[in-house]
Parts: sequence; C-alpha cells; structure tokens
Amino acid sequence: MSETIDFSVTSDAWTEVASGAAYVTVATRGRERFAVHAGTAAPALSAAFLEGSPCEPVKLMGLGASDKVYVRATVNPASVVVLSS
Repeated sequence: MSETIDFSVTSDAWTEVASGAAYVTVATRGRERFAVHAGTAAPALSAAFLEGSPCEPVKLMGLGASDKVYVRATVNPASVVVLSS
C-alpha cells in the first residue's frame, strides 16, 4: 500500500518521515533544499545525507523492514511531501 504525507521540517532536527517502506520518494512543495538520511536510528545533525532540491527529489529503493527515513531542511524550514510503499 502506498502512502503520501506532507511534513514541515526545520534545519535543527531530523524528522522521521517513513519506517519499514521498501521505496520512499521525498520532494519539496516549495523552493527549499532538504536533507534525507536512511538508517535504523535518528542520525546526528552532522551525519552524511542525500540532498534534495525543487528540481531533484530524493528516491530511495530497497530499504529494509527496520530502516527509517529522516528529513531535515538544510537552511530554512521546508515543506516536503513523502511517498512511501
């Protein structure tokens, strides 16, 4: 089953946006850049991440049942939409 959810994220904390989904796509609703991290626990703010932008959503595939996806804004608050299945 697919699920689409909107999130408001800030640059000072990671927000869990998906859990246990094999496929996750994160895109912005505005012009903000955002960071995406996949793992089994919330990362430190300095952790490595994939960067998404208005022109380039982040697509993750082959995630495991225990994997979680976290998102934060890179500078300003951001509004993102997450599609998971």
